[in-house]
Amino acid sequence: MSLVSYNIPNLVQGVSQQPDAQRDPSQGEIQINGMSSIVEGLRKRDPSETVALVSNADFGDCYIHPILRDNVEEYIAVLIPNTSGIPPVKVFDLNGTEQTVNLAAFSAAGSYLGDTNTDAKSEIRAVTIADYTFVTNTTRIPAMDSATAPAVARPATHEALIWVRAATYGQTYRVNINGTEVTVTTAVAPVVSDGSTVTENRISSEDIAQNIINGFSSLSGVSFARSGAVIHVTSSSAITISVTDARSGADISAIFDKVQAFIELPTVAPTGYQITIEGDPGNAFDDYHVSFLPKSGTFGEGTWSETVRPGDKYKIMPDNMPHVLVRQPDGEFYFGRVDGTTRSGTIDGVAWELKIPSWGERIAGDTTTAPDPSFIGHPINDIFIYKNRLGFLSDENVILSRVRSFFDFFPETVTAVLDTDPIDVVASNNRVSVLKYAVPYQDELILFSSQYQFRFNAAETVLTPATAQITVLTQFEIDTNVRPQLAGGGIIFTQANGDFSQFREFSVRGAGTALTADAQDLSGYVSAFVPSSIHNVTVNDTSNAVFAVSNKTGFKDRIYVYKYFTRTTGGGVERAQSSWSYWDFAGADEILAAVCIREVLFSLVRYGTKVYLEKMPAQDRSPEPPTG
Repeated sequence: MSLVSYNIPNLVQGVSQQPDAQRDPSQGEIQINGMSSIVEGLRKRDPSETVALVSNADFGDCYIHPILRDNVEEYIAVLIPNTSGIPPVKVFDLNGTEQTVNLAAFSAAGSYLGDTNTDAKSEIRAVTIADYTFVTNTTRIPAMDSATAPAVARPATHEALIWVRAATYGQTYRVNINGTEVTVTTAVAPVVSDGSTVTENRISSEDIAQNIINGFSSLSGVSFARSGAVIHVTSSSAITISVTDARSGADISAIFDKVQAFIELPTVAPTGYQITIEGDPGNAFDDYHVSFLPKSGTFGEGTWSETVRPGDKYKIMPDNMPHVLVRQPDGEFYFGRVDGTTRSGTIDGVAWELKIPSWGERIAGDTTTAPDPSFIGHPINDIFIYKNRLGFLSDENVILSRVRSFFDFFPETVTAVLDTDPIDVVASNNRVSVLKYAVPYQDELILFSSQYQFRFNAAETVLTPATAQITVLTQFEIDTNVRPQLAGGGIIFTQANGDFSQFREFSVRGAGTALTADAQDLSGYVSAFVPSSIHNVTVNDTSNAVFAVSNKTGFKDRIYVYKYFTRTTGGGVERAQSSWSYWDFAGADEILAAVCIREVLFSLVRYGTKVYLEKMPAQDRSPEPPTG
């Protein structure tokens, strides 16, 4: 057999599991602790440096999340299902210094993260938005608080208004309360002449109202109060009221808890009096509810404003809603519910105060016209920001808050649909598609379920409840335990393949009707290389690298590395490098997590029961040697 000789330009294409005849000359069978540099060729990876010992005790099952607020405030948060002796939240800066975390009601805050039965890596998720890191446990089911409207109870169980709408000459006003009738009759004319006697008659709606009250002076069990021409009737037991006049109710009306049109309401009423505006009796969707607020005092002239139907639940219970991890002005952290708590302290003698928001309440309508957000009764699977709205994925729905009001998921009014109202839409499909992840991408939102990828955007230029739409783009199974990551012009996601994992890059090309989407296979030629149970993926956009960590026994001490490089040619975009390899951390028992920050790969590494923060350069080129 004759020798075969050929040139190998470089070895930057990493590992290939293809037969020798099909393998590219620049690929090998194995590559450990190498860096496939598009500039320098294949070189040894840089050594890791121990930054600090962060814990003498093993964290156990935990979820690790980087908090990258800006280039100064950079931390690593460790979220631990509540076990005895270990606080559920730990935060470290990039020097390995542990930060103080104040826990709201330790047992409550810790229990939200779960217990020893919780699979933290797959069931806890977090996202940092400005000063707030939202943490959601995907096994917790949000619910409405048991409190019902009105928030301030009415002073009497049974009440009604009698409104003398007009004072008319020659009119007879009849009011019947619980079978007792009072009649007030007005003069026939303003001026009455009887021979040489001229009588001037002055009448007013206020006087008529007072005469009605006077007529019921002997009626027991019923109380009366008057402001202007409006009488407030209250009783501790049921009351019946009927009113009549000679003009078919044009001059007097009785109001209990509903009217057909807003113009039927007086401009005078007691504080908090509530009325339902029915509109079309056959259409429940045009009903709305109003409550009265006097300009001053408790009974007088004022305005009606929208409110919640009496008896409806109006508050979201914060216990099973996402919790927040917030950095306080004094540099410490706070972890707890979104419940309106106020934190305070002093810095160098100067007082500071931090108001934790609370979830917005239903302030108008009812469960038909302003229904509960669809995450009520379903776990929240992901949290994101899109178009200045806070967003949740729950079941098959995308739920967005009101614009610039991140904690409000109920509309301001039910009499009109505002562009700023919350958005709640479902991903309709032939199969059940529970949405797991949302990734902002090219001014749109790419949604991932276990089998489908969707696009969420506006049918027009502005995102509103009327323009929001969800369309199916591609059908690829994904590993729902791993968050897809933006990488350059695409989104990297993983697929479970038995004992191994596959990687794909989702991308969209074109626009409008010419838009196409696909997910290119990145690991087809190494289909049995990356192990299953990937739980952490991080990206270095500058040097075009993806790093993945597995929780599979026997592979926990490795970081799998994918290096890529694309270039534009006459025929389009070409992937000039697609290199797989892994880095082995000798002596380590487990890589807990890795995060790449400005071309430095920070890792939490467990050796025995101790956990260390380590760092190493992750850049394509060799680091500059130290000077001096």
